[in-house]
Amino acid sequence: MDTKEKIIRNTLVNSVGKFWHIFISLVLFPFIVHKIGIAAAGIWLLVLSLSEYFTLFDRGVDPSIVKYVAEYNAIDDKKKINEIISNAFFILLGIGCIVTLIVFIIGKFFITCFNIPEELLDEARISVYITAIGLFFIFPLKIFNGILRGLQRYDISNSAWVVTSTLQAILIISFLSMGYGLVTLILINNICSLIALLIMKYYTQRLLPFVRITLSKLTKEMTRRVITFSLIMFGIQICLISLSNVNRIVIGLFLTVEAITYFSGAFRICQGVMEIPLLLTLGIIPATSELEAKMKLEEIKKLFIRATKYTLALFLPIGIWGIIMANSILEFWINRSFAQYGIIAQILIIYLFFYMNQTIAHQILIATNRIKFILWYYIGVAILNLLLSIILVKKMGLIGVALGTTIPFILLEAFFMNYIFKVLGVGLKEYFKKVILKTYPLSIVVIVILYLINDFYPPNNLIQIGLYGIFVLGVYLLLFYLFGLENNEKDDIKSFTFKMVQFLKVRALLNKRGIL
Repeated sequence: MDTKEKIIRNTLVNSVGKFWHIFISLVLFPFIVHKIGIAAAGIWLLVLSLSEYFTLFDRGVDPSIVKYVAEYNAIDDKKKINEIISNAFFILLGIGCIVTLIVFIIGKFFITCFNIPEELLDEARISVYITAIGLFFIFPLKIFNGILRGLQRYDISNSAWVVTSTLQAILIISFLSMGYGLVTLILINNICSLIALLIMKYYTQRLLPFVRITLSKLTKEMTRRVITFSLIMFGIQICLISLSNVNRIVIGLFLTVEAITYFSGAFRICQGVMEIPLLLTLGIIPATSELEAKMKLEEIKKLFIRATKYTLALFLPIGIWGIIMANSILEFWINRSFAQYGIIAQILIIYLFFYMNQTIAHQILIATNRIKFILWYYIGVAILNLLLSIILVKKMGLIGVALGTTIPFILLEAFFMNYIFKVLGVGLKEYFKKVILKTYPLSIVVIVILYLINDFYPPNNLIQIGLYGIFVLGVYLLLFYLFGLENNEKDDIKSFTFKMVQFLKVRALLNKRGIL
C-alpha cells in the first residue's frame, strides 16, 4: 500500500475500535454509577485519573517508538529497529518500577487528602494498590502497542483492544450484578489491559521475528535520542491530560466526589464528540515519519491540508449535534438529575472548535521532531487551565471548571496556527480557501435541521438522539463529498473503495476454497 492507502486503512480499523470503545463506555458508565453509587463511582474515576497521570511517563516514550519504528522500517534498518525497541523497553521497565512505588506511597499515606467518605476509604486504598501492581506490568508491555502502530498495523492493535474491552464489559456487568463493588471493578480493568498487551506482544514477535530485547542492544546514542524525545513528549502529555484530570482533582479538592461524577458525565459527551474526528489523526505520525524518511516534504504539506479538512468535516456535524442535544443526552443516557449539567458539556465542546484545527498539525510536528514548540504551547494552555479552574470553581462551581478548560484554547489559537503555517509553508489564504470554506459553511445545514427536529420532534430516548446524530452526519458528509472535495480526492476515495471490494472478494473466494 502507498501512504494514502495506509492512512485510509488505519482510519477504518481505528474507527471500528473507537466506535466500539464509545459504545462500551456509553453502556458501562451509567451501569457502574447505578450499581456502585455516585460516591464510589467518583472514587473509581479518581483512581483512573491517578493511573492516567502516571501512564504519562509511557506516553512520553510511546510516540518515540512509533516515530522511530516507522522511520527505520521505511528504510529497512533492522539494526536500528532492534536498538530502539530494546532501549525503549528497558526505559519503560525502569519507569514502571518507580511509578509502582510512588502509587503505593500515595495509597498508603495520601489517599485521605481527597474528600472520600469514611466508609469507602479502605476500598479506595485497596483500589490504588491494585492499580500500582498493574502499572508495574503494563509499563514495559505497552511497548508492543507502539511497535504495531509504528509498523502501521493498527488493525492488530485495535483488534486486541476490541476483544479485551468486550471481555471487560462482560466481566464488569457480571460481577457488579452479583454485588461486587469498586475493588473488583479496578481489578477487572487492570487484568483486561494486561491481556490486550500480551496479545500485541504475540503478534509483534510474528511480524518482527528478528527483534531481540536484550541489554546488549542498548546504546548511548539511541538511549539519549529516546530519552530526549520522550521527556519533551512527557511534558506535552502532562499538559494534555491536565485538561481532563486536573478538572477532576480541582473538583475533588474544592467541591465533592459526587460533583466529579456529574462533571465526568458531561465531559464524556465532549470526549465522545472528540474521539470520532480524532480517528483521522491516529495514523499520521507513522505516515509522516515514512514520508520524511523518503524526503517527500511536499507530500507532508498536502497531508496537513487534506487531513485537517477531513477532521473538521467529521467533527463539525458531531460537535453541533453534541451542543444542541447535550441536555437530552445526559437525561436519557444516565438520568434526569444529570440533565441540568448539559451546559458543562456545551462549554467543553466549544473548545473543540478551536482544537480540531490543530490536531493533524500536532501529529506532523511530533513526527518531524518539532516538539519543543508544542511543549511550550501546552505549558501555556495547562497553566491557564489550572489557574482559571481554581479561580472560577470558587465563584461558578462546575461551570467555572468547564470555562477554565475552554478559554485557553480560544486565547492561544492564533499563536499555534501561525507557527504551523510557517513550518509547513502554508498561507492563511490557502488554508482558509482549502479548509475553512470547504467545511464550516456546510454546517449551517446541520444547525437548521437539528433546531427544526428539536422543535417539532423532540427526542424521547437515547436511540432517537443517536439516530438524529447519524442523520445529520450523513447529510453533512454527503454535502461535503459534493461540494467540499476536489475531483482528485473523489478519485482517491473511489480507487481505494474499489481495491477494498476486490480484496474482500479475493478473501471470500480463498476462504470458500479452504485456502485461508
